[in-house]
Amino acid sequence: MNSEKLNKISLDTFNEKPNKIIKVSEPLLGGQIFRLEFNTFKIHAVSGISKKELDALDVMYKHFINYDIPLAKVHYINPDEGIIFQEYLTTITLLDVVQKTRGVEVQFKETVEIYKKLIKHLVVMQIDAGIPLIKQVGQEVIHYSEDKIFLDLVYFLDYYLPNSNVKYDREKLKNEAQTFSKYLASFGQNYFYYRDLMTRNILLKESKPYFLDYQGGRAGFIGVISAPLAPSITSLLNHTRANLPRKIREELLSFYISEVKSREKLDEKKFYESYKAYSILKNLQNLGTYAYYGYSKNVAGYDGGKAKFLDNIPNVLNELKIEIENYSFSQDLSYFSKICFELVSVD
Repeated sequence: MNSEKLNKISLDTFNEKPNKIIKVSEPLLGGQIFRLEFNTFKIHAVSGISKKELDALDVMYKHFINYDIPLAKVHYINPDEGIIFQEYLTTITLLDVVQKTRGVEVQFKETVEIYKKLIKHLVVMQIDAGIPLIKQVGQEVIHYSEDKIFLDLVYFLDYYLPNSNVKYDREKLKNEAQTFSKYLASFGQNYFYYRDLMTRNILLKESKPYFLDYQGGRAGFIGVISAPLAPSITSLLNHTRANLPRKIREELLSFYISEVKSREKLDEKKFYESYKAYSILKNLQNLGTYAYYGYSKNVAGYDGGKAKFLDNIPNVLNELKIEIENYSFSQDLSYFSKICFELVSVD
């Protein structure tokens, strides 16, 4: 997208041209990002996004703003051309704040309070806004069913394991991975699933959190996704790079449960079962994603390059070790659990 195009959209939308156009970065999956600076405001302009993704974002944005969910304001969106102009808020993410305040008791308490604000909005997004949204989009809903869950394990099977030091029977492991997927899917698909909910996708402006990338982005997962409650909060609390202390995770999970219970009945035993299982899935998914970008995909032009992804793997393995040591695998997952334990022992 050139400056002429940016200027034209700006004139049509704001009746003025930007004083400055700054190319910010190249997104991992292609496209361009610009910051447009006007006299009294700034705009975050992105091009090269798929029509499907922008169509999904448009539907969700228009729905979620009716529930006071904090999102960057969309000023212009053109799915056919793959362009969106959003309110520029800040470059500070929740991840930045977590890493800066960890170890500083007073400041970290403030960070925990930000998490609680975020969790309140998340529950609204999942339940109050999410359930009506799922009904609204009808047959276009993407159910986080057995086959979709297995897709998340494929990256682990295809990209991480072949680069590990563990010997394994792929077909046997694949079969039990499908069994694990079926078990996870048995918890239902009744709530909005914020698939990319992690600290780097939360912007902070004056201590107020704003959600990013709620529309999804990976093939097969673009749109409104329905799932159990657990995957979204699992993704937030167990973000590897944030590395929240376990005690804080437990505090925030209890807070999340109380927020859910203020809206509807919750079988806590079943919820905890799903939370533990989805925590294992998330770590396996992360191993696959980091291996894909670290070993396979050309990301030389991306900030940090391949090393940035591979450097995260030891932390994920440590997270996985803690999760599986505190989880009781069923007998029909004996080989799957054996390989998981070998991974955290060998690598």
